[in-house]
Amino acid sequence: MASGFETGEGDGSLKPGLSLGWRILGLAMVLLICLTSVASFSLYRLSNVRDGIDRLNGYWFPMTRDISEIDEAVLAQRLAFERILNLYAMRPLPEEQIAQEKQSWIKMGGEIDSLISSTRSLPTADPNEGDGALVASLSATLASIADRQKAARNQAHQILTLMATGRQGEADALLAVVETDEVAFEKTIETRQGVFETAFRNAARDAAKHESQVLHVNAIATALAVVFGLVFAILTAAKLTAPIRQLMEKMRDVGSGNLDVHLRQTSRDEVGSLTHSFNDMVVKLQQKDTIKKTFGKYVDSRIVEQLVERAEEPQTVGKNQVMTVLFQDVIGLEAIAQRLNPEIGLRMINRYLTQMSAPVADHGGIIDKFIDTMVMAFWGMPFTGEEDHAKMACACALAQVALMEDLCRWVSLAGNADGKTAPLALQVGLATGPLVVGNMGSEQAKSYTVMGDTVNIASRLKGANKEYGTQVLMTRETHELSETHMVTREIDLIKVVGKDEPVRIYELLGSAAGAVTQVTQLQGLFQEALVSYREQTWSKAQELFEACLHARPGDGPSEAYLKRIAIFRKTPPPGNWDGVWQLNKK
Repeated sequence: MASGFETGEGDGSLKPGLSLGWRILGLAMVLLICLTSVASFSLYRLSNVRDGIDRLNGYWFPMTRDISEIDEAVLAQRLAFERILNLYAMRPLPEEQIAQEKQSWIKMGGEIDSLISSTRSLPTADPNEGDGALVASLSATLASIADRQKAARNQAHQILTLMATGRQGEADALLAVVETDEVAFEKTIETRQGVFETAFRNAARDAAKHESQVLHVNAIATALAVVFGLVFAILTAAKLTAPIRQLMEKMRDVGSGNLDVHLRQTSRDEVGSLTHSFNDMVVKLQQKDTIKKTFGKYVDSRIVEQLVERAEEPQTVGKNQVMTVLFQDVIGLEAIAQRLNPEIGLRMINRYLTQMSAPVADHGGIIDKFIDTMVMAFWGMPFTGEEDHAKMACACALAQVALMEDLCRWVSLAGNADGKTAPLALQVGLATGPLVVGNMGSEQAKSYTVMGDTVNIASRLKGANKEYGTQVLMTRETHELSETHMVTREIDLIKVVGKDEPVRIYELLGSAAGAVTQVTQLQGLFQEALVSYREQTWSKAQELFEACLHARPGDGPSEAYLKRIAIFRKTPPPGNWDGVWQLNKK
């Protein structure tokens, strides 16, 4: 009963065989045949018991009844004869009474003959071997009863005749002979009783024998059925559980991510079909895994996973939701790469993109695309928590800032023969707002991306870092969603290229958990200077911005504002000036 599978490379030749259903049906048929045979045997033996009972009811019980009636009639006739003898002893003779008793005695003789004839005519067909001798013996006994009855009647007639003629002596002698014969005849009654007892005993013995045989056969058949069923169940369980255990082990391997598994199909039954289905499933999982690994290098693996799990072709639709977008670039890197051999320059750019992409993945972001040396990424549902996207994007930007020292070092070694530190400048723009996210593109080519003004603003803020000498700028919305976790300062109220509404922008200074006194002091001073600047109190604003430079030498925003103050002192802004600064470059 080969069933199941083995681990191996390839299925090999399958063993022909019945399915589990047919095997179980076959076992049921065998057990049914055994039960039918036992039932048939039991019915046969019970029919023998019934035949024995029928023989008792049809022959032995009627025979016993009739012979008992004969004995009763013979006894009644004997009593009548004795009454006649007693009447003959009376004086004077009661002749009329004697005549009546004789008539009664003669009538009884006829009845006895009739009973004997009726009894001898009882059906004796189909006696079994044990009853055959008994039936023959009983038939001989009935014949002797009939003969004895005739002889006794003749003798009684002779006795009565002798007594009627006064020959009493001869009558007494003949009466003595009759009494002797009666004693001998009474022994035949005992013989008859023995025949009946033997017949009844034989019937009881046969019934007990048949019952015992039925019980023994049933017990043996039941034991065989139990043993056969247990053996079949144990063998079937062993054949089934072994491959099922192997399947469970392989399923655990698959669940743990190991798809390098295979089960060899060794039968064509249900377990074999399960093996085949499992192998098909593993092949499909391997294909999906290959797709994820391959396309995960081009598209974020979480997006690939979503697309692979969908049964239908992704539709070109989007979903509106609030998200955070990041644009990051390192100014000066592309110029260095262009001076190198193209292959070396490409390796440099790839290494840089790998290094700057790592913080995006580490902080739950999705890389949208690479544009030359620029990285575009976004955060939002379902890849982050509903309120976490701004905080995570800021953490990513800080991690990218932390990478700049190492980046400048190895770029300098790779791109400058003199080993001087490369003049690289990190620019990161963060913007939070409503976006359309989803599969976008043509019917032939699609891209999972984001669209909206928030993307444009993030891109403009990346470039605005050059204006203020900063590394990370963000919108007010990003600031508000992350301010409990991040340290920021308001930089300006600007109009970016292509947008009429002013945007309030902030600089990311660091994490709130690692904030130092110098940063906190800079926040306060810069905010006061910004208020004085917007109030056009140029002297106070200049003094405060200079204090900011003292607190943080080389502070880009403070230097930018001091230049503006110098310009406004010579050429004051219009009277309706609202403090908004127009950026003319992207």
